[in-house]
Amino acid sequence: MRAQTSPESSAGFALRAAGWAAAVAGAGLALAEAAAFAVRTVGGPTASSGQTARAGGLLFLAFHGTPVQFDAVLRTIGPRIGGPVRVSLGAAPTLGTLAVVALLAFGGRRLGRGAEGGVRSGLLGAAVAIPYAALCAIAALASRLHVAAPGTSRALIVGSIAVEAPIVWSIVLGFVVAAAAGFMGGSSAPAAPLVRAGDLGFGPPGTPEGEPRRRDVFGAAVWAGGAWLAVGLLASFAALLGLALVDGRARAAYFDGAFAHGTARGLATLGLTLLWLPTLCVWVLQLSMGSCIATGAGCTVSYRHVPGSIAELAGAQPAVPAHGAPRIYGLFVLVAVLTSLAGGWLGARRARTRGIAASAWAGARAGIAFGILAVPVVLLARLWATVDGSGAGVVGGVRTLSLGPAVMLSAGVGLLWGLGGGAVGGVLRSLTTRPAWSPPVRERVFTDGETRAPERWPATDAGPDG
Repeated sequence: MRAQTSPESSAGFALRAAGWAAAVAGAGLALAEAAAFAVRTVGGPTASSGQTARAGGLLFLAFHGTPVQFDAVLRTIGPRIGGPVRVSLGAAPTLGTLAVVALLAFGGRRLGRGAEGGVRSGLLGAAVAIPYAALCAIAALASRLHVAAPGTSRALIVGSIAVEAPIVWSIVLGFVVAAAAGFMGGSSAPAAPLVRAGDLGFGPPGTPEGEPRRRDVFGAAVWAGGAWLAVGLLASFAALLGLALVDGRARAAYFDGAFAHGTARGLATLGLTLLWLPTLCVWVLQLSMGSCIATGAGCTVSYRHVPGSIAELAGAQPAVPAHGAPRIYGLFVLVAVLTSLAGGWLGARRARTRGIAASAWAGARAGIAFGILAVPVVLLARLWATVDGSGAGVVGGVRTLSLGPAVMLSAGVGLLWGLGGGAVGGVLRSLTTRPAWSPPVRERVFTDGETRAPERWPATDAGPDG
């Protein structure tokens, strides 16, 4: 099917893109509103339904990594205090982020389907980003929250998100995700052909006997890198559950504290925790690979150092002399090892390679994709807050606090594990997969001395000439 060229087909495509944008925004907003109203129901109707709905809108916009800004006007502190104290919080509920990313990828793939594939399909898939950004801007305008500060009638807390922030973040997220999905899934051509031993996957377009196309190689690597990341998050979650089973203190921290004030409130707490559960899994995955959890002052959690208190973890107090993690925590390195082997195996399988060299390179390509994809995931998994009290005359001006995986260190160890572990995983896939049987090739030489194209038939067959 040709790309949209007539006015009717262009209008129909625009309506389809807007429909997908509305579907993605509606699903994400429904998830955020369900979480907001669940908290209101369990905690008591301290806020009106309108305020709860606007809080859900702010939560939906936070799915995209957009910081939520709170302006508190405190007029009762002193005679010179009259300006706002501005607090910006960045803590993306990454479960909602994953849901939005999955829906945008599905929509981009459907919009790009039917084109020639490649860049054209990617641009068609990215068409969902513009209407989606417009819907996010409308949500930002409608989600301005006004709450009276507790303890005083003259103070007011205003929660909002600047309109330009969700526009930028949603366009970037929508364009990248939907364009990549359309690029890889737009063509109706079959999957990449078998890659023979020694082929590095960068040959010209070929036949089923030749080399794969660049787009097929790229798509296989990106797909395997994303699957690698998903396997790593699932393995990290399994490791956390295993720690809860063998460590009574961890189990008490998980569940006893959540249900201390009743079953209903405990269920609501666990439900909200699920929104940030992928963030915790990213932290565990990065720690298992040798990275660290860092604040602005440096690493606070790693294999070599475990903080003694929450204040030390957040960097609010000086670190005590370094003491290593308990020995059982050393088993978390198995998360990195098993994830790397599985990712390399998936990369070689997706590329449909044959031979040790080709499988190792396919696994390494998947590892490179994993290392690149891990960088934006690590950025989303960081928690940060900026406090600006300069408008209210507060001493200290602007102060920024952050907590999460060290970005540069995480990128480095991710690429190292990706290249090394991915190559080993690809080799394992090659060694554990039985090669498909193919009959021997017999070259036919005719009486005129001309050599024709080879034909295949079993060795026991006399061939077509009897």
